[in-house]
Amino acid sequence: MPARRRKRTRKVNIRKKKKKNRVNIRFLLIFLLLILFVYFLFSTKHWKSDEKTVLSTVMKNGDVVVSVFDPANEKISNIYVSVDFQISAARQYGTWKLKSIRKLGLKEGY
Repeated sequence: MPARRRKRTRKVNIRKKKKKNRVNIRFLLIFLLLILFVYFLFSTKHWKSDEKTVLSTVMKNGDVVVSVFDPANEKISNIYVSVDFQISAARQYGTWKLKSIRKLGLKEGY
């Protein structure tokens, strides 16, 4: 009978240790998530003051507008590009019309 009691107490002790490890892991994960939250909260969300930012958007009729934001000169430049404009495609695919570049990218898996 004494052997049975020892086994039971050992099993109970092992269970308690596992629960302590789980609690420690939870606190560690919460701490890491808190650090990531604070990092993303206080990191800069805007571009650097000396660099230009370029944004391209597609209008409803298919034309493309390329906007260049220049914070040093406090200027925004918009360049309107027609759908029928021919441009040189990347990866040496040749010259294509702007309206078919997207189809080319989808076809090639880019």
